[in-house]
Amino acid sequence: GYQVQGVTLEERSGMTSDTGFHIPLMTDAIDNGPAAPLAEADPATDWFPEGIFDWRVNQHPDGSSTLTVRMYAFYYDALTTDIRFYKNYRFNIETVTSSITIDWLATDRASYDQGDLVLVDLQLDNSGDAQDVILSARVVADSTGEVVDGLLLQTLTGLAGPAAFSSQWDSAGFGPGSYTVEAGARNLEGQILDRATRSIRL
Repeated sequence: GYQVQGVTLEERSGMTSDTGFHIPLMTDAIDNGPAAPLAEADPATDWFPEGIFDWRVNQHPDGSSTLTVRMYAFYYDALTTDIRFYKNYRFNIETVTSSITIDWLATDRASYDQGDLVLVDLQLDNSGDAQDVILSARVVADSTGEVVDGLLLQTLTGLAGPAAFSSQWDSAGFGPGSYTVEAGARNLEGQILDRATRSIRL
């Protein structure tokens, strides 16, 4: 019943520093999927990594979700061999309660030839008082985390009880690979009421 709207850093403290470290910088070979944009940037451009933290919400089939906050606590400057480490973080997590649930997000197939139409079906339900709900959906390339196309933007006025919506994505012109259809329901103030995802492959 809770939906995360945003995560902000309120305090970062307990920094220790040292110098004289020779650490080879390596690229993470594990694809962790798309992440939320970095919430802040470190002003010292010679330090690695550049970000302070990022966050994402993963939806589960039972309707629950998990918020993951990834903190970049260790920083290294290869030019000066300096290091910095932050021990303490305090975050503010903004949430809202929601009676809206996306019960089902599905495509007609799991894999498609390039140029095929991808049929997307969405079912949702409002177990509370009637309210206006904005439905949106987008297609994200799993390899880059970038939004490559938008599917629908529909306002359901006075939604009470169950509802269904269908849309389609024309995959012509998009490269082969894995994509994720992300659907969201928001209120008129733009707050997220529920999310759902569906993976497909071209």
